[in-house]
Amino acid sequence: MELKIEQRLKELYSADFNIIENDSVVGNIHVSGSALYPIPVSIKIQFKDQEILMNYNSKGITDEQRLYKITRNNNEYGSTYEKKQKTGFLSYVYYQMLETNGKEYQLGYEGAGECQLEGVTKTDKGYDVIIYDELYNYIIKCSDDMEEAVRSIILTAYKYGIAHFNPGEKITKGKRCMHFPPDSKN
Repeated sequence: MELKIEQRLKELYSADFNIIENDSVVGNIHVSGSALYPIPVSIKIQFKDQEILMNYNSKGITDEQRLYKITRNNNEYGSTYEKKQKTGFLSYVYYQMLETNGKEYQLGYEGAGECQLEGVTKTDKGYDVIIYDELYNYIIKCSDDMEEAVRSIILTAYKYGIAHFNPGEKITKGKRCMHFPPDSKN
């Protein structure tokens, strides 16, 4: 399955995306921020018949972990967070993780190919990011399994929230292309 997540709006403290499959809009993502936090306070995902809400949880957690609690169709689903792993003397890799039903899933990011975490399942076969005038467009490649698609969308929205969401930033001109993980695109 190939899903496109296209940003259609970028306000000072929010961003909106369409989720597109086979040239049809099948869902949307709304990211809400605040002047008090450099990362989103909440992320709401509507995908087909699924409603997913991700809320930032700062109580008792370090900012480095960037923990979000997730509900899916009004039921507790899991959480997303960053996991730090040492890769050498004074060098680290951060993995964007999703934990649900006692299982961890990761989004490939900077060196994930060389540093696979034990007991972690990859949820996607990689994703591309294309940026037009600072509006982000993601292409997710995953299996046709609905659960894998939901996990991939959650992790992509989380990645946007913690890495690309910049409250109050002005739009600039230009186009950039990125691929994560770097070694998975053939």
